[in-house]
Amino acid sequence: MFFRYLTMDTKKVLKNIGKIALTVASPPIGAITLAKKEKKLDGFLLGATLSTALCFVEAVYSGFNFNKIYDNPSVIVQRRETNSRTLLMAPLSPIAFALDKEYITQIGEDKKVNYVAGNKIIDFNPETGKHELKMDYNSRFGDSQFHLSSAQETLNRLNDKLSRGDVTYARELLESYETKAREYNEIRTNLDSIVNKMNSELEAQRSKSTGERK
Repeated sequence: MFFRYLTMDTKKVLKNIGKIALTVASPPIGAITLAKKEKKLDGFLLGATLSTALCFVEAVYSGFNFNKIYDNPSVIVQRRETNSRTLLMAPLSPIAFALDKEYITQIGEDKKVNYVAGNKIIDFNPETGKHELKMDYNSRFGDSQFHLSSAQETLNRLNDKLSRGDVTYARELLESYETKAREYNEIRTNLDSIVNKMNSELEAQRSKSTGERK
């Protein structure tokens, strides 16, 4: 109804704005709307290439853009891809690629690295003046950023199969849950040690600072 009262020039301008907005959101799809009929495939391929290139640049930028929480051992927080779906979005939409990332906390480096979803796993409480660990059974974690899952999620799946009497699949899930629970305890113990070390070092620094002012 609204478009009935617009002039042809105004409709053309709005149409072009729409095409540009679509191109920004999804270069390959937008390129199809902008290209001539016989060039639509070329436009799509060009748009997909441009989209992938932009996502690559964003990924490189994200790789160098992180917050170092501690350095002994290394604990950093950054936005990263945590599933294959994010990578599949690269040729279609740089915006979707960027928005589908999530914050993860990376513990360790080189051969021994663990990941925990979230950017407040180790958080500083100004009221107590100490760092606190905020990892629980629902926290998603793993030794690969693309396979994060929680111990509680695995336990829920196990209980569901047990309630249905699915012995075979329940056996597999029980093994999976025991492994996940063990990994959770190992990472939790490691993080507890790191937080205690951070707080001890922080307290020592405060003591030295106070002593120097006397």
